[in-house]
Amino acid sequence: MPTETQPVISSFTPTVIDADTGGTITITGQNFASIPKVELQRANGAFQSATSVTFTSATTISFTTGTAGLTNGQNVRILVTNPDGNAARSGTDLVVSDGPVFTTTSLPNGESATSYSQNIDVVGDSAVTISTTVVSGALPAGITIGSTTNPSGNTYRAVISGTMPTITSTTVYSFTVRATDAQGQTTDQALSITSTAGIQNSGGFC
Repeated sequence: MPTETQPVISSFTPTVIDADTGGTITITGQNFASIPKVELQRANGAFQSATSVTFTSATTISFTTGTAGLTNGQNVRILVTNPDGNAARSGTDLVVSDGPVFTTTSLPNGESATSYSQNIDVVGDSAVTISTTVVSGALPAGITIGSTTNPSGNTYRAVISGTMPTITSTTVYSFTVRATDAQGQTTDQALSITSTAGIQNSGGFC
């Protein structure tokens, strides 16, 4: 007669998942048997099966979920069922939340040695911070990203401003900005500023 095992869920990471993308969750615990069934249980009692399950060991499994059954703001519990039918449910919610979304996806041109100021706006369902340092690339010399403000509702804003560097030919400055919400979800946005040299004085007279 096969030995029955009662699985135990100790923790899982990440603890927040984006309703629009789904993702992969790693569960740690005890007595997982190959290969368990993993489901998400919604508040109304309905279940949604994981897209795939990977058995690593008796103490670690992972699963991937698509977007089916995920609704922003409607958290779920994780149910793990071993092949022998014994099951365990997570004691805490897997938080379902949309990550930050940049509504600013491009920036206007600048001009050599002139002032520059534009808003970078992000929408989030929890407080968002836009990093003052770029993830990749580089800002033009003399240009910085200010602290994040919350001008209205779920809109969060940082102002990119300063004086464009002096140049003699058109230059493109490319960089990536990151927004992080209160639940630790991040979104990166590639941006660029094209700076023109403006009218150059040749030093001659007509």
